[in-house]
Amino acid sequence: MKDDDFAKGSVKPPEEVIQLDAGEEVPVLSPAERKELQRSSKGKGKGRKGGGKGSKKGKGKGKGEPQAKPDEGLVARVAKYARPTKGTPEELKVKHDRKRKGQAKLNQRLDREAAFRAAKAEVLQTAEPGLIETEEAEDTTRLTQKDILDSAGVGVARKYFSFDLPYGPYNCSLTRNGAHLLVGGRKGHVAFMHLDSMKIFTELHVKETVRAVQTLHNENLFAVAQKKYTYIYDNQGTELHCIKQQRFPALLDFLPYHFLLVSSGERGEICWRDITHGTQVAEHRTHLGATTCMRQNPK
Repeated sequence: MKDDDFAKGSVKPPEEVIQLDAGEEVPVLSPAERKELQRSSKGKGKGRKGGGKGSKKGKGKGKGEPQAKPDEGLVARVAKYARPTKGTPEELKVKHDRKRKGQAKLNQRLDREAAFRAAKAEVLQTAEPGLIETEEAEDTTRLTQKDILDSAGVGVARKYFSFDLPYGPYNCSLTRNGAHLLVGGRKGHVAFMHLDSMKIFTELHVKETVRAVQTLHNENLFAVAQKKYTYIYDNQGTELHCIKQQRFPALLDFLPYHFLLVSSGERGEICWRDITHGTQVAEHRTHLGATTCMRQNPK
């Protein structure tokens, strides 16, 4: 008999025999007979789970696969982070504007997803807020800074600092990245410091009234509205420029996207000045007297 006969399938290979210790022989089925036996046994007998009949899952009293328990507090946490809305997306009624209705549904879906993610991530917030518990008869207004410092943790106590400001009242201005603070006292004290290390790298006394201070596009330049004119200084305290076109400035602001320094004086005029080449761009007179407040649209 040749080996090619086995490859062509004309000759059936003999059954494998396992020799046991007692001398008995147990035949081992071939792969084809094993498949045939599995087909004939399907649908007969008990299911895999439970006590009923069937191919896989029975209909008896089996327990089945274990299921995860639902989070009972998740609904309450989602409600805490959810935004108040006017009804469900199905209740939205926008007449003759399908685009607005679709946009409203999309916004509500995004709000629900954001609230769900915030509720799921709440378990990661293991830190607890610090507090001081007082007795019933004790007034909390009598707590001093030393009491708060003694009750704080090591990391919080390391950030403790104290300011001695004898030339107030003070005006403040932050850089756009929030890393530097510029303060100016009414009696002429100007200081520029780094908020992370609380290190003062510029401090000067201009020996006249300081009305307002304003940081410019970065920490290298800042403006000070003094008694009569507006002055530009660098981060070393060196005077770079004096703006004499507007007298008696009272308020300062800076437009970072246009590089414009805005100043308002006691006579009610508002001036816009380009800090790149120092020229005045525009001027507007309100005819309403001295300006007491000036703010820009954050958008």
